[in-house]
Amino acid sequence: AVFCQFDHLILLKKGRVMYNGDALQASAYFSSHGYPAPVHYSAADWVLNVAQCIPEETLEKAGFYPTNTQRLYQEID
Repeated sequence: AVFCQFDHLILLKKGRVMYNGDALQASAYFSSHGYPAPVHYSAADWVLNVAQCIPEETLEKAGFYPTNTQRLYQEID
């Protein structure tokens, strides 16, 4: 799959960063925030499904949006 070839993933929802990190670790990150991927479900499809279907307020309560933007910018460099 093309997704597996990505080194880094930055996932945004309404201009806010939901995930910034290793693409292959995105599924584990979502699991650790209460959204484990169903068995035999594509990681790319799952993270996009969560981003598109779960309300922003719910995702914020689950801890998806980082509050330390300085750290975020350092990770991108």
